[in-house]
Order: sequence, then C-alpha cells, then structure tokens
Amino acid sequence: MGSGFENLILFGLLSLMLLIGTLLRAKVKLFQDYLVPASIIGGLIGFAIVSTGWLKIGEWQITSSSFNWFLFHAFNISYISLLLTRPRGNQENTSKEVVRGGMWQTLIWTISLPAQALIGGAVIWLYNLATGNSLNEFIGMIVTHGYTQGPGQAYAFGTLWEKGGIADCAVCYTVDPKYPEPGFWARLTGKKNPAPVFTDAYFLDKARQMAALGADMITIKDMSGLIPPRRVATLVRLFKKNLSVPVDFHTHCTPGYGLASVLSAIVAGVDVVDTNCWYFAGGTGAPAIELVHVFCKKLGIDTGVNMEAVAKINSQLREIRKELNQSVFGTEKPEPKPFNPLTDELPAEIETLFDKAIEAAQRDDEAATIDLCRKIEAYFGFPAPNELVQKAEIPGGMYSNMVAQLKQLKAEEILPRAMELIPSVRLAAGLPPLVTPTSQIVGAQAVNCALDEKAGRPMYTNKSSQFVGLVKGEYGHTPVKIDPEFRFKICGVREETPYDTSKYKMQPNPELPEAGGVKLAADEKEVLLLELFPMVAKTFLTEQKKKAYEASKPAEPKAEAPQPAAAKPQAAITGHVVTAPLPGRILSIDVKAGDTVKAGQEVLVLEAMKMENSIATDYAGKVKQILVEVGENVATDAVLMEIE
Repeated sequence: MGSGFENLILFGLLSLMLLIGTLLRAKVKLFQDYLVPASIIGGLIGFAIVSTGWLKIGEWQITSSSFNWFLFHAFNISYISLLLTRPRGNQENTSKEVVRGGMWQTLIWTISLPAQALIGGAVIWLYNLATGNSLNEFIGMIVTHGYTQGPGQAYAFGTLWEKGGIADCAVCYTVDPKYPEPGFWARLTGKKNPAPVFTDAYFLDKARQMAALGADMITIKDMSGLIPPRRVATLVRLFKKNLSVPVDFHTHCTPGYGLASVLSAIVAGVDVVDTNCWYFAGGTGAPAIELVHVFCKKLGIDTGVNMEAVAKINSQLREIRKELNQSVFGTEKPEPKPFNPLTDELPAEIETLFDKAIEAAQRDDEAATIDLCRKIEAYFGFPAPNELVQKAEIPGGMYSNMVAQLKQLKAEEILPRAMELIPSVRLAAGLPPLVTPTSQIVGAQAVNCALDEKAGRPMYTNKSSQFVGLVKGEYGHTPVKIDPEFRFKICGVREETPYDTSKYKMQPNPELPEAGGVKLAADEKEVLLLELFPMVAKTFLTEQKKKAYEASKPAEPKAEAPQPAAAKPQAAITGHVVTAPLPGRILSIDVKAGDTVKAGQEVLVLEAMKMENSIATDYAGKVKQILVEVGENVATDAVLMEIE
C-alpha cells in the first residue's frame, strides 16, 4: 500500500464521503439537532462500505488496512496542526491571568483528549466485533477529533455552508474621543491624554481573529460614517496584505465622507462596497449605487450589477421613500434629481468632477477627494454634510433615530446638548463602539443627561437599565477600563460584574384575549424577536395579532361610539410624590398601594427612547396611591405615585 495512484483514489473517496456527509447533514434534521459533524456522518458511511468489500478497482480492493494507513497519517498531520495554531491573546490580560488560563486549558485538554480517544477506540472495537472487520482502533480517535473544536462552532458555520451562505464578519470602525488639551497645571504635573485605542493594529487584530474562526469575508463597518478616505484606504491595503478572504466596506454619508471614502476604498483594492439605491442614498444612508457605478465604469471595473434592474427597483422605492418621509418626519423632504447612469448624460463639468475625484483618490489627496465628491452629491441634490454628527462622532442612523424620538417626546430643543454630551458619556462607559445596541444605549443616556441638566438635576440622576448593565459589565469587556467610582455611582458596585446567565428569565409569552386567545409569540421567530426587543416586539406582535383576529371575524353592524370612561377618582395628594423624569410609557409597576418602600427603591419602569428607565423613590414610607397604569403614556414631571 502507498502508491501515488492508490493514495489519490483514497483521497478522492474520502472527499466524496465528506461531501455525502455534508449533503445528508443538510437534509436530515436529526443530524443538525444533535450537532453531528459532516465528517462523522461521512466517515461512518465509509466504514460501512469498506466492511462490505464493494470498493474494488480491477484486482485492487480498498480494504480497511488501506484506510488505516491513509487516515493514520492524515490524523497525525491534523493533530500537529493544533500545535501550530498561534493563540490569540487579550491585551487586557495580565501575565498571571494568561498563565492561569493556560494551565486550566492544558488540564482540560489533558483529561478530555485521552477520554475521547478511549471512547472512540471502544466504538471501533465494537464495530469490528459486530462486523468481523479489522479496523485499527486508533482510528477511533479521529471520530472524537471532529468534535474537539466545539460542535456549536461547527454547527454555526456548517449551517451557513449548507444553505449556500457565507460568514461575513464585521470589524466595527470607531474612533477615539477628542480629549481636551491638557491645561497648564496638567502639563506641569506630567498628565497626558490616554493613548489611542482604535489604531490600525487594533482593527487588523480583530479581523485576523475573525478570519481564524472561519470568516469567509471581513467587512470594515463604518456605522458612524466617520472614516475619512485616507484611513479607509490604509485599512483596505492592510487587510488585503494580511488576510486571504475578501474585504468589504460599509459606510454612511451623514458627516460628508461616504462617497469619497467608498471611492478611495475602490482605488485601494477593496472587493465589495455597500451602497443604497438612489432615493435611499446619501444623508444617513450609504452612497448611491448609481454614482459608484459611474466611478467603477471610469476605472474599468465591471461590478456585475444589473443596473436596468436597479432602475426598476428604484422607481418603486421612490414612492416608499415618500411614505416614510410623511410617517417619520411628517413632511415632504427634498429628494435628489432623478438619474439613471445607463440613459442619462452627465454635463461636461460634472463628468470632470468625477475624473478629478478619481485622480485625487489615486494620489491619496484626501481633502480634494472629499471636496470633489461633495460637489458631485450637491449637484444631484443629496443632503449636505451634517457637521453636528461629525463633531459628535456618532452613527448617522443613531442621529436620525434620536431626532425622530425626541420629536415624539416633544423635546427637540435638547438635541444639540445631547449631541455634545455623547463623547463624554461614551468615555465614561468605557468607549464602547457606537454600533447597535451600544450606540443606542449611549445616545439615550446622553439624552437623559441633557434632560437632567434641563431639570436642574445632577447628570446620571436618570439612567436606563441598559446603561446600568453596560457600565456594570453585563455586555462584556469595554475597550478601556471603566472608573470603579463611576461604576459604583451608576451600578452600586466597583468591580466589573458579568451578566449571570443562570438568573435569566425568558420574556413572558401570555395569551391575548383581545386577539382570540392566541399566544403573543406563536413561533420560534417571534419568540426570538420578543427576547431581543421585548419592548418594541410586545407592542408590535400584540397589534399584529389583534389585526389578524379582527380580520378573521365576520363583519358586524357598526355599534354606537363608546362613551368616554369616567376619570378614575383619586385622593388629594398630601405626601411625597414620584414623578416622571422624562416623557415615556409605563412598562411595569413594581409596588402596590399599601406597600412599604425604602428611599432609592425602584418602584416602576418607564420606557423612553426605546430604553428601560428604572424610576426610584427618593422617599421612604408607604405607597398611598398609584396614579398611572401599565401602558399609559406620561409627560415629563407627571405624578406617578404618592408616598406617605
């Protein structure tokens, strides 16, 4: 055994077995549910076939000994490769922590691998006993080897491949805060601003870790739209040099960098860029695909995009855009001039702008690239750069969401101050990347702080439950350490405290009498929606189920309009009161009339800015009366309950 021809046949058969195992795993739900790797399925099928003696080519028959020889060496190579994998260190770990973690890992592997080998060997021995075959028991180690990297990870990536998808992992671009310049005394005493955290090396390390885990593509995700052309070009070249997977670039146009940065990324060799159709592009969206198409055509790049189909889709999206403008902003917003790059001819001066922008990007002239791309967008009527967003360094989507929500709260006047506070709130919370959900958490807390200031209260008097969880450590490690005293101020603890998963309780899933008794969440998708977005999902699913129920009922004659309910009688307020620090909706009431409460005790939860805000009483005593109900919308300073 061991000729090149035979080895080639064996390799081909092993590959075929793996392919069959992959196909079966994709079709048989039992294998998926029990996290059985495709290699195990295919290998067992191969064992069964070998034992029958069916595999025969001329006079040469593939026997168990053939596979013994081939798999023995294949296993040795794979086993050695484990030792060639460079461990990924955590920059925050101390040497003591690294040593301790390494010792535990060594101990676990020392115990588990021999145990797995013994079990695998026993399985092969039983197989030989039952079939009369003579497979080497050592091969049993290969069976368990398929699980050594974790069945959960195998399942996650295996599912993507089975369904024809790819694992696209994102490196979320974010920036360091703009620290104030140290004063005279600070400089005299040697105090310096913190060293930059979000460096090129930081982003490359994150990308390498994702690639090592099996990512099929790495996306530079600039959710803030803050990455300038020169920086994205640098990162693209760095990623292309050090990674073997395609690189994607995603950005927004809010601060005015979007189109220029996409152009620079293309010139630098990026594989994919994310765009929007014409009427959804610019502003808080990504650059328009139509403008990117013009650039690519001039650069001799075939995007492979069917622009005729894009034009048809765009005509439909135009009406949707108008509807959204009315529903969200209550007005007709200006829209860009219609443009189809396949049929419309650009004026000569605009053609020149495109050519000059390409030349500027090629010579890495950042200022000129930005200026020329802004002129192109201005010609077509796209929104001007939002200098406020640029200064505050927040995602465009986060900004538009804040505007819409503050409008609903009738508190638009505090937006400038909230924007000013975002950098300091973010720094205090450990510099979390401004990406969902931490962008929303930081933004909402900045609004809360601005409202506290307006009401004459100390900042952080009102804090959302999510912000408390972020500072406490329930969302994981932050890029920089949080000041223990700030954590104590917000959470009541000084040490980072990870979320205790053993105490997690799933969201309630009640029956809805108003919807015919159906469950709030009827299937796995709706349950997941309820878990991820409990506040929004509860309202959404309830309304959805009520509409479906009403639609299923036969039409009834119109009843007389119900008379408005009489106002609930309430006793005169003589004691201390708990008021709403900001407008919102009552999510839950944690006490009842007659309960004794302590000063600082949380008595209800108010939803505002899509965040849960725990409202505490400043007074100890007995709850005399509760003046609100769950689901009720309340205004700022509304009296919620009385404490006597």
